[in-house]
Amino acid sequence: MSERRNFRFRFQPYVSTLDFGLLEYLKGMKQCNELVLQAVRAYWLPYALRDLGLKKGQALKKAVESSIFALESRIEQLRNDFGIESPRRVPDVNYLTSLVEKEASASDSDSDLMVSSPEMDKWTELAAVHVDTGGL
Repeated sequence: MSERRNFRFRFQPYVSTLDFGLLEYLKGMKQCNELVLQAVRAYWLPYALRDLGLKKGQALKKAVESSIFALESRIEQLRNDFGIESPRRVPDVNYLTSLVEKEASASDSDSDLMVSSPEMDKWTELAAVHVDTGGL
């Protein structure tokens, strides 16, 4: 039987950040560790395998294909869950930036989109800062 090793991930985000909200959400999930590992595997496993010496061949190709499939599946799930249509062409980044800015200013004046909870107002403000600055 293979040996087990203990890995711990310690991170102390500020309570007022999107990272804190994300980690609180994940912490409430039944299989939090597996969900986090699925995301990390899909995003990083081919790079880790290449760095460990698996330079080419069927095993690396299979890992890359599996990652691409997992990421594309998640993208499709996000589109379905949030009502986003699949793009028909490569988007123009400057055009997208102007749309985000226009949407942000429109949502500020749209009373239907206003959130009444002070806690949700904080998250909405953080999300707007995240979009405006390209990250926190």
